[in-house]
Amino acid sequence: LNPVQYLVLPRFLAFMVILPCLTVVTDVMGMVGGFLISTLALDMNPYLYIAKTFDALVLKDIYTGLIKSGLFAVLIALVSCHQGLSVEGGADGVGRATTSAVVISIVLILLVDCLATAVMYYVLPA
Repeated sequence: LNPVQYLVLPRFLAFMVILPCLTVVTDVMGMVGGFLISTLALDMNPYLYIAKTFDALVLKDIYTGLIKSGLFAVLIALVSCHQGLSVEGGADGVGRATTSAVVISIVLILLVDCLATAVMYYVLPA
């Protein structure tokens, strides 16, 4: 059996679908949380909060966030699958590979985030 076809490809595709979906859900939940804190704790007018939120919402922020979440999905999926396929040594090896995958993914996400932000800020239209 080909491990890439049966193990890597489904995980890769799942990451490419679910991470942008999670980004949308967390963005919406952040706005709902801001709405609740603003209206309940700070006594802000709910209509004013909604108006100011949509005034500040820029389409470029939405699609750059979704593009970057797709890039992060690729990084996490590739690093995790690579580390998972190279495990040796039983449960101890799984623990080391998991730790290594997390650390490598975090470092790569930071680097790609910086580069993607710079590229999108200067290249993409406002």
